[in-house]
Amino acid sequence: MSKKIYFTPIKRSQLITNSGVGAVVRTRNGVTAIVRGLADWQAAIPIPSRAVGPDRDIERERFLKKLTIRDPELENACDVGKFILPQGLPDDPTFYEDWFIPVMRFPLAGFCTHWQCNRISWSKSDESNSARCHFCSEKKSRPVQQVPIFRVCKQGHIDEIDWQAASHDQCGHGCASTQLKIKLTSSLTKMVAVCLDCGCKSNADNDEISCTGRRAWLQDSGTEACAETMHVIERTSVQAYYSNIKSALHLPAPESYSDTLLEWLLSYGNVNNIDIASSININGLKSELEQLNLIFDVTEIVRHVQYLQNKLIRDVSTQWDASEARTRELDVLTNPILSENNYGPQLLERTDVDIAGLNPVHFGPEGLFESVVAVHKLTETRVQDGFSRYVPEAPDTRTGQKLLWGLGDVKSPWLPGYRVYGEGILFVINQERCRSWLAKNSQLQSQRNLRFVLSHTLAHLFLSAAALECGYQLAGIRDRIYDLPDGRLGFLIYAAEGDSVGTLGGLVELSSRERIESLVNSALSAGQWCAQDPVCISETTYQIEHNPGACHQCVLLPETSCESFNQELDRAAVYGNADRGLHAFL
Repeated sequence: MSKKIYFTPIKRSQLITNSGVGAVVRTRNGVTAIVRGLADWQAAIPIPSRAVGPDRDIERERFLKKLTIRDPELENACDVGKFILPQGLPDDPTFYEDWFIPVMRFPLAGFCTHWQCNRISWSKSDESNSARCHFCSEKKSRPVQQVPIFRVCKQGHIDEIDWQAASHDQCGHGCASTQLKIKLTSSLTKMVAVCLDCGCKSNADNDEISCTGRRAWLQDSGTEACAETMHVIERTSVQAYYSNIKSALHLPAPESYSDTLLEWLLSYGNVNNIDIASSININGLKSELEQLNLIFDVTEIVRHVQYLQNKLIRDVSTQWDASEARTRELDVLTNPILSENNYGPQLLERTDVDIAGLNPVHFGPEGLFESVVAVHKLTETRVQDGFSRYVPEAPDTRTGQKLLWGLGDVKSPWLPGYRVYGEGILFVINQERCRSWLAKNSQLQSQRNLRFVLSHTLAHLFLSAAALECGYQLAGIRDRIYDLPDGRLGFLIYAAEGDSVGTLGGLVELSSRERIESLVNSALSAGQWCAQDPVCISETTYQIEHNPGACHQCVLLPETSCESFNQELDRAAVYGNADRGLHAFL
């Protein structure tokens, strides 16, 4: 495989989201390829030629340590010990010229682009050049285009279409010829393969088969049993890949603890292996800290190590509770005391917006929002722990890691992740008003989580309105929903793609007293009407798509902006719909 030909710069964030392990991507030279598993990523790490045997593994670990990030919350969530920054772009300071994320050609089948030929041929998985048709009789053969469709199932399996078997599925001639040609139709997913020897052809309507269990991104992994159905989709379809992302905001350490010391201890190595009873061990840590001009006495070091060791202990018999993590985040975001840490760099900075005297319809005890928080600086860690296809589903931790690594029941050594810095605005929805609204819609509570639908829809409306004013592109702003068991409900809209200094400040500026009312008015007025109404918000749409009151004309957002893949949205939750019996929140 030619690295130079396959070299295609991809943003680090995309190597975790839409171009991660198992994703089908388009390379710089026009070849469609699939990103291989994390075991192949690790094997591709550049190591000195002098390293042999066990030394090769030591060199790989030394390389990975330079790219390691630690986050106790997410380590518990994913049941791993660390996260690794994927390869960055060439202008990134952590870019490594010799570390290539491995891919392989997929699909292997292609067809001649000459309309009189259209013959099917197959390439090898390591071929990186665009193929030429060897069937054409012209002096210069025509280019071969890779077949733009393949089969996927909900469990993440992906496989090529077996054109030879499909064309002879009901063959009465007993033909097993591989002399096939593609016949194009009005739909890419309805392509037909025709046998040139017996004339049999594939059934364009047979777009569902039992899953083959193939994991094409895991080289030499074979197949596994799967009871799902495979569906034919186009390469460019969003259904080809749904990355499962877990994220956590960095929360300041409790009072009297130093964020600087905690971060250093996490990056030092396996904290659980530090023997706090050993004076030699602790004094060694003290000496290393002093070399970095970080002065802490032995008692403080021991106390911080104990704090981390207790925090990193996880009962493997219980699953990580995402709602508890979100509860801790909202506690800190809404409490100025919890968000303060005077013992290290401020990775979270927030202030309460003074809403006194603003429009009581929107703010205050009787308004839409009981509080608004300006988040001037936040730090977020994002990691990938699996993916799905065809429909967005979150696999459990172990299943997701098997998709990424191809391992059996062995614990994954690491997962890809990255850390970003940004700003945002938190809106806390009035609890009393929400309870009253839910009581009016009690007959619909069993059908959908109306609390989440309400908060999620409002987040999308506010995010779209903010993008018009703050200077960030719509795809560069994200939502974060807080639907908590204790009854609190809210949402955070934030931009998180800046460096350690932060972002530009254009988003958080909209939270000032002079501009917050304008933002609320713009967001709420924009969602009252959709160009696709009345169809968009109608009962018919609900019966067919189960996602009414949401389309690309109103509240649907780019994939990068929504952590829920544009599910559970409905403008009727905000504005009401008499035909569906849904009372308005406003």
